[in-house]
Amino acid sequence: MKTLLTAVALFLSALPLAAQSPQGDKVDLAKANQPDTLKVLFVGNSYTFMWDVPGQLQAMAAKGPLKKKLYVHALTWGGQTLDFYWRQIEKKAPTGNVENLLDAVKWDVVVLQRWANDKVEEVVPKFAELIKSKNPESKILLYAWGGADKMDQEAKPPEKVMESHLKAAELTGATVVPVAWAWYQFRVNHPGVQDVADDGWHPGKVRAYMTASALYATLFHASPIGVPFRQWQTWAPPEGKGMGKVTEEEAADLQKLAWDAVVRHSNDPFFIEMRKSLKPVPVRPE
Repeated sequence: MKTLLTAVALFLSALPLAAQSPQGDKVDLAKANQPDTLKVLFVGNSYTFMWDVPGQLQAMAAKGPLKKKLYVHALTWGGQTLDFYWRQIEKKAPTGNVENLLDAVKWDVVVLQRWANDKVEEVVPKFAELIKSKNPESKILLYAWGGADKMDQEAKPPEKVMESHLKAAELTGATVVPVAWAWYQFRVNHPGVQDVADDGWHPGKVRAYMTASALYATLFHASPIGVPFRQWQTWAPPEGKGMGKVTEEEAADLQKLAWDAVVRHSNDPFFIEMRKSLKPVPVRPE
């Protein structure tokens, strides 16, 4: 598996830079500095950019009842890890350097996405210290998919990936976005349904849409259920010819799964308090 992950990382790293990171190292300061705009920085790889998770979150915030205005920016090079981005910082590299972005804008939220063999308990504290040194008010979100490959098509509880993310959160004060639990419940509810992009490797639109919904819930302490957003531009080749789309029924299902996962598994104090009034439910339906 390690060899396969390395091969995929090398393949993705060889993609054109525009495909790797649609925004990358240059920030649109005019848009970022507009009044009443929440500034959100994403650091990750193609799992974040392929289905445009940042753009989905931005659209959900604008179209939902909260009518929130977001400026989103993504440094998401294909196949790269958080450890890679940290090495770019240490080398003071002119590209792929998160510190340059942290210096350019006072980010309200920084979203970190691990990949492959990232040891989040080790690398996330480094990022957290740097982020807080630039803006102590920045909120750090860690989102956990599940596995970093197609093996997570099986319906297995995501205790391992959640354990590592919760440990990193405990060390840093970050908030974990438990997308892995939403995906697990989707697999339980929809056995046999696959969610892989046309390239045969990347996750499909289901997990991307659930991720954006879970980020919305976590960031705003509000349910995404009923948010009227179901179609968006993507970089997913060639499925939908550059469009992601879910039906009204699919959106309702995925929004509910995301909301339930966040309410029941987030380490955010808001949701921990909310859980005190919830009745336990079986993970697998009777």
